[in-house]
Amino acid sequence: MDLETIKKFEKDNNLIFPKGYIKLILSSNNVPENICKDYGDVTIFSLEELLEERETLEMEKYCPEYIAVGCGGGGEIFVMEQKEESDTLIITEAGNLLLEYITPKDCIYLYDFFENWAKRGCPLSDIKSVEN
Repeated sequence: MDLETIKKFEKDNNLIFPKGYIKLILSSNNVPENICKDYGDVTIFSLEELLEERETLEMEKYCPEYIAVGCGGGGEIFVMEQKEESDTLIITEAGNLLLEYITPKDCIYLYDFFENWAKRGCPLSDIKSVEN
């Protein structure tokens, strides 16, 4: 997996990936579990999984400005804005994937989180500590 392949994937699918997600995909060769060791119930999506989840969750219809980059075992969906400079991981419930509900009032916002979390091996404890 190289940057050119990711950029082509973005263009072909009319998506914009945050830099932190791109770095994770590059460093894991599009197999995020190679990097994220302390997964527990947490899943970070590969490029292909991201597309599949986008379709399943009907994100193009309900919240096209976001991409789902992963999920938790309790129905949580991890989304990020489709902006290259975005490094905020937003944790929401699958039923809240409407633009009007992707707000700090209705979701957990983890600012400047995603890239640093991936560097540390995606510890599940980081996410669990903010849910409690």
